Amino acid sequence: MHKLIRNPRKIVFKNYPMVKLFCFVSFLLIPVLGFGQKEKVDSLNRKLNGENDKFRKVDILIKLCEYCEISDNLKYGNQALDLITELKKSTRDTAILERLLGNEAAAYSFIGAYYGNNNFYNKNKLQDPEKAVFYYNKSVSIYKQLKHWDKLKELNDYLEGQYLREGNMYMILQVFKDAVSFGKANNNNLFVAKYIYQTARFYARIGDSLNAMKYAEEGIELERKINDPERLARGYELGGDLYFNIRNYPQAIDFYNKALAAYDQKQNTRQKAFVYFGLGNTYAALKNYTRADENLKRALSYTDSVGGKNAFFIEINIELGRLEYKFGNYEKAQWYHRFTLDKSEQTGFPGGIAISSHELAKDLLQLNKLQEAKKHADRALTLKKQIAGVEQVMKTEQLCFKIDSALGDFNTALSHYMAYTQLQGKLNIEEVKKSTLKDDLQNRFEQEKEKQIILQQKKDEEAAMQLKQQKYLRNSFIAGFLLLGIIALFIFRNYVAKKKLANEIAAQKQLIEEKQHEIIDSITYAKRLQDAILPPREFVDKSLLQNFIYYKPKAIVAGDFYWAEQVNHLFFIAAADSTGHGVPGAMVSLVCSNALNRSVKEFNLTDTGKILDKTRALVIETFEKSESEVKDGMDISLLCIDTANKNISWSGANNPLWYIEDGELKAIKADKQPIGKTYDPKPFTTHQVVYKPGAVFYLFTDGFADQFGGPNGKKFKYKQFGDLLLKHSNLPLKHQAERIDNAFSEWKGDLEQVDDVCVIGIKL
Repeated sequence: MHKLIRNPRKIVFKNYPMVKLFCFVSFLLIPVLGFGQKEKVDSLNRKLNGENDKFRKVDILIKLCEYCEISDNLKYGNQALDLITELKKSTRDTAILERLLGNEAAAYSFIGAYYGNNNFYNKNKLQDPEKAVFYYNKSVSIYKQLKHWDKLKELNDYLEGQYLREGNMYMILQVFKDAVSFGKANNNNLFVAKYIYQTARFYARIGDSLNAMKYAEEGIELERKINDPERLARGYELGGDLYFNIRNYPQAIDFYNKALAAYDQKQNTRQKAFVYFGLGNTYAALKNYTRADENLKRALSYTDSVGGKNAFFIEINIELGRLEYKFGNYEKAQWYHRFTLDKSEQTGFPGGIAISSHELAKDLLQLNKLQEAKKHADRALTLKKQIAGVEQVMKTEQLCFKIDSALGDFNTALSHYMAYTQLQGKLNIEEVKKSTLKDDLQNRFEQEKEKQIILQQKKDEEAAMQLKQQKYLRNSFIAGFLLLGIIALFIFRNYVAKKKLANEIAAQKQLIEEKQHEIIDSITYAKRLQDAILPPREFVDKSLLQNFIYYKPKAIVAGDFYWAEQVNHLFFIAAADSTGHGVPGAMVSLVCSNALNRSVKEFNLTDTGKILDKTRALVIETFEKSESEVKDGMDISLLCIDTANKNISWSGANNPLWYIEDGELKAIKADKQPIGKTYDPKPFTTHQVVYKPGAVFYLFTDGFADQFGGPNGKKFKYKQFGDLLLKHSNLPLKHQAERIDNAFSEWKGDLEQVDDVCVIGIKL
């Protein structure tokens, strides 16, 4: 199915003249509509001023929230809430209380919209996402009391939109799952089915096919209980779409056929068009082009019930043209694609124009009509850059490369090939991003038993994906170099007489700089991923009122990292040094951080020594999956603070714990073994530390002490590091961090930083 069309019923428009015209007309109409709205607000204000009955005043204030500018929601909403609070104290009538509660929920919803800035012409531009969510949730809790299902759906939509603007995908899923739980508790199967399907679509959108199908099948099972054939058919249709997306084509065909049978009961020809379209695409994916052609033509016969010659009609004809291309009927294929291009231009459908131009260029390339093919390919590329995703643009860059190569325009062909390879890198980053989001959501929501199954499946999939990706990258790299060599040979053969050696060197330098820039961009993005494992400073500051974290990576990404977690009244914090630094160190740090999280969250360990034992086992287990022997791991200093009982415990792997008490520097030695594979491993020791109030504790890695510098270019060393901490221990912790940073910079001078640095200070 086309990536420029989100689904066969919804077309994406972007940066297109018809849309601009629509927006222009809309803005012309806003003053006119606003004039009528202002009259309504003025009328309601007159009623409010002349009304003595407080119950009716509340009703008028809620109406004012409905018709006023969004910037006035706060004023009218708060007035309504004040009156409602007063009236609730003076009545015991159940019906009146229910009416007041409904108005209270509405007021909270309008105030949430004020802070969420949902209206595109709000002049205030005031946004406070936390307050928006707070008031929306207050509204939701009241509508739950009232079991007002329609309003709950409306508020859930608002919350979904708010979280989407913030990019908080975790909370969007939480909204859906809370709705499912509430619907089940109140036996509202229709409500439950809606949000089970929402959850299925959500998982499909982030690429988690297993969970998507799990929830889709749960929804279908629920529809069987509801016993509405058309609703059940829609569930089967969704299941068919999801199975198609995960390439389980036999199951997709089975579900589509079940959907057709259910739609036949209701004589729903409109939806049958979409199902036949899905079947056509599925048979095409199975390379059964005859069955694909039959089903697409059936879909075409039902397009009048969908809405006549609309975008869906165009899309079916595009697919029929693609089938003719696969049959080798390039003349027939170009007929279809010229037809769909003409219809797309008539109806103002940019997605149709882009796809038709791309497909027509492919047909013309096969027919050796190269100049015309170039014209349509260039048009498709221009449009797709405006409205399409990375994968679609990448395909057209590849097509442009083929056409320009056939024309002998090797300079332009090279530029298209470089754009194509750059987009491949972006596509891989998007997949990593989607995979990271999927892992996070799975870890947060699944039950313990499900967690184990999903994590095991995920590991197997990742291993297979990594192997596949390595092979793909290797083959792409070889193919790319061979292709670049061929193109360079042609360029050299055609221009050797005209180009000087200086120009050749300049061209190669530019290519290297571009590649270097791409690598730096990728590493910078990797830093954002690594930063995601570091606990937010606000989280640490909330639990430790007096602390500092001095974190100075050697490169963009680091092997050192700091880690923190709260479990009831226990607060854990650690400074860790993974094997290596830069990209290899960062990759090891992700494994080690994940192992710490699992030890505390999954295995519920609170003893610091046992946490390190389990972390070591998990790290070794991860690296043992490699075919080559991997001995990577980390050194760590792990502190546990019992905030309820004012006790602390500590364990260390190679890195000690220092603390300053009564002006004296004290140290607790670490176990001389790393978190990782080692000869004769022993259980880690848990030290119970007795301290006086005002003691300052320091967790650190070896980066500071190992830094070369000073007048003789020698290491800073631990003795001098301890003296530095002792000298400034009476200062506020924020100032201690500044002194440490100054000392490090002065000692290092113009020399290179040799390792990552992490120092944590905590005053108890």
